[in-house]
Amino acid sequence: MLLFNHKKLMPFIHLPTQSGSNKILKLMNRKHTVEQYLDVYDGLKKKINKFSSDFIISYPGKTGRL
Repeated sequence: MLLFNHKKLMPFIHLPTQSGSNKILKLMNRKHTVEQYLDVYDGLKKKINKFSSDFIISYPGKTGRL
């Protein structure tokens, strides 16, 4: 866990959130699921407690509810 204690690295992790929907992730051709993403987050938060993220509010071409 040397990576988390390295003095030259920023003390946070950036995890961009593409979508909270497996259906949208599949439409975006992402290879991960919401559950896999949450597993990564849960594992990392045991090591470091500072996160930043981006959230995509809509998906190009999306109309109505999916």
